[in-house]
Amino acid sequence: MRYFRGHGPATLKDFAWWTKLTVAARAGLGLARPHLESVEVDGVEHLMDPATPDLLAEHRRAARGVHLLPAFDEMILGYRDRSATLPPEHADRIVPGGNGIFRPTWWPTAGRSARGGGSARARGGRSRPTARHGEPSTR
Repeated sequence: MRYFRGHGPATLKDFAWWTKLTVAARAGLGLARPHLESVEVDGVEHLMDPATPDLLAEHRRAARGVHLLPAFDEMILGYRDRSATLPPEHADRIVPGGNGIFRPTWWPTAGRSARGGGSARARGGRSRPTARHGEPSTR
């Protein structure tokens, strides 16, 4: 339940990948399934906490802005299939060389996915974020 509460909507494959469980994931999910909501996206079942749809609706306006995320943020790292948030053509900008090192990331608006990266530099007690569309900052 906790995984789907924090990561839902997510697939069984996402859950199994995150927990590193395979057969046990399916058995455990069988126990949790009656307490989860289900939605089909492109023919794939996604599970979530029943409160998630209402929470998403309640916070939709806030989600429409730019979101600066640190490297290794759960928005990208928490799923086996990252294509909903990170299109393959942008993956090398966030995870250069597929080497497991994640750069800081920014989302321009809701309904769109990661397009570039950014950084924040502290000067004189102030943090100054920078972002570049389509290419991560190297600072």
